[in-house]
Amino acid sequence: MKRDNAAAVREDQNHDFAGPVSTLRVVEVDSQIDPRWEALATSLPNGLIYHHPAWLRVLEEVYGYKPVNLACEDTDGQLQGILPLYHMRGLATGRRFVSLPRTPLAGPLASDDQAMAVLLHRTVERVREEPGTSLQLKVFSNALDGLVDSVAGAPWSVTYRLELPEQLELLHFGNSRNQAGRGGSPGADRT
Repeated sequence: MKRDNAAAVREDQNHDFAGPVSTLRVVEVDSQIDPRWEALATSLPNGLIYHHPAWLRVLEEVYGYKPVNLACEDTDGQLQGILPLYHMRGLATGRRFVSLPRTPLAGPLASDDQAMAVLLHRTVERVREEPGTSLQLKVFSNALDGLVDSVAGAPWSVTYRLELPEQLELLHFGNSRNQAGRGGSPGADRT
């Protein structure tokens, strides 16, 4: 990938959204040198620390992952969406683009549904350019369903919710033998 340090952008061969007269396009950017990435990631309410360039640099430096950072921009060059992806290989999972490895959640971010659809459309195209590769987007909900053909949600991981007692002294971990003598059980010797 050729990097232009001034703009830090690689245009992906005129992949404008084929929707109703869109002025958006998807480009590949270097999140480490393009200030627009951090500005958008920190300005959107659903942006997470995992979208921040510092976290992306950690993934690259510590694990050796190479990013494919896609961004949706308007005709003024303002970013309207971002999607950090990493190309991964696994024995059980095969080849896949992941957003993001080593994180619980961090899918695409966009200022509106049109930008999200443009970004997802190009992402699906990018995945299809590499036969046998799948796409894994870790998102909070199935809000992406229906924005682009062939993108449908599936549960990422099982989540359990437990109502905590109002009186914290009633909260115990493990069995009662584990709590004895540690001050964790009501009436336990706390000396």
